[in-house]
Amino acid sequence: MSVAREIPRVYKGRDPFTVFTLGFILLLLGLLMLLFLYGLIHLRTLLFLVLLSLGITLIIFGVLRLKFPWLRIKGVYHIVFGFILVFLGLIFIFGLLFIISIILIVLGLYLILRGLWRFIKCRM
Repeated sequence: MSVAREIPRVYKGRDPFTVFTLGFILLLLGLLMLLFLYGLIHLRTLLFLVLLSLGITLIIFGVLRLKFPWLRIKGVYHIVFGFILVFLGLIFIFGLLFIISIILIVLGLYLILRGLWRFIKCRM
């Protein structure tokens, strides 16, 4: 006869960041729309700023969600989606080929520095 042990569950409380995230996003969208309506920014700049602000907001609140075990998976999704939105926003302003070339330059420099570090480390 086996005795069933009760496994203690991780506390799953309410998500404290959903309301903050939604409120912050609505505030940013409202402010950007007002700037556009008063002619202070153009449509292309509006689209860039909307995507950039949404992406940064999701990244910030995604990092905050990583502190709580029951929100960790949601946090990772928020961070990934936030980086995608920031990338799309940068494409709006700078163009796709420019962004791809910057990414290739950064990756190339990273690999060169990593190779130099390994070479120096092996020589010691």
